Amino acid sequence: MEEAKEIIPASVDDAELIDRIIYEPSFFCEGRLAPSAFALTAKGETYISVFRNSYYSFNDIRLPRPRTPGDKVAGIAQLVAGKVRAITSPIPVNSLSLTVEAKATKAFPFHAGIFTTVDGAAINVGKAHTTPLFMYVQKELVNRSKVLTMAELLPMEEGKEDARSKPGMT
Repeated sequence: MEEAKEIIPASVDDAELIDRIIYEPSFFCEGRLAPSAFALTAKGETYISVFRNSYYSFNDIRLPRPRTPGDKVAGIAQLVAGKVRAITSPIPVNSLSLTVEAKATKAFPFHAGIFTTVDGAAINVGKAHTTPLFMYVQKELVNRSKVLTMAELLPMEEGKEDARSKPGMT
């Protein structure tokens, strides 16, 4: 993965596809992607974690382990970076801004983050999903997402293990 850092641009282009790994059942409600798929839940969390689609193969990575016991990887919620950046506040008095920035790590050089600011202040604490404006952001991200299931990402070959049982990172 070290050589990958050299070919991955430092900035995320507006036309780039970004993928949010989604888990079931936690990220779904009545069979549909729920806003919880884009929640900030960990204390001190500063962005929504995504992968840059053009720079990884879903089949070749170790998936992050689910935060909720009993969850399994369901697939991805795919977004276009420019459409994420285009989300604006429904309330004229609030200045809402979303950015998509590269956040490469040693394990995931194709990692990026969706950052949200309201009136210039970053939403950067766990449980931010309880604020009305961030709940709006989560719903807008769901509306702009294309959900791809594990079956679409990794079609089963006869006699092969189900990809959802692939162990996650610790």
